[in-house]
Amino acid sequence: MTQRNQLRTSNDKRALAYIRISSQRQVNGESPETQLQAINNFAANNYIEIAKTFYDEAKSGKNTDRPALKELLKYAENHKDDIDHVIVYKMNRASRNMTSYVTGFLLPLKRLGISIRSATEPTDDSVHGQFMEMLNVLLG
Repeated sequence: MTQRNQLRTSNDKRALAYIRISSQRQVNGESPETQLQAINNFAANNYIEIAKTFYDEAKSGKNTDRPALKELLKYAENHKDDIDHVIVYKMNRASRNMTSYVTGFLLPLKRLGISIRSATEPTDDSVHGQFMEMLNVLLG
């Protein structure tokens, strides 16, 4: 356990923010600024500190082979004791492909004990919440 962890209380929550845009999404009102604002509002409303923000710009959501996403996963692994959540604007910002989402995003984070939260869609760790998470990825 690191010294920082010893100073954390059980109520302290820290998260990583992940923002992905494609040129089409920028036009449709999901600009990086819009995503960041929603993520910051969600974090503030839930007493979560954003430790670091990762941006993938003009990247497809069909696979998880994206520079910032890879960096986020590496950061999460190296700081797993300090990070509780990854917050995305919508689940489809992580991936638009179920297989890629599960194998390249959900499972690596779950193995580290890190949950995924959406700033704009209801998410939680209940069975219903997990079902809705998958549905939101599928409906992208």
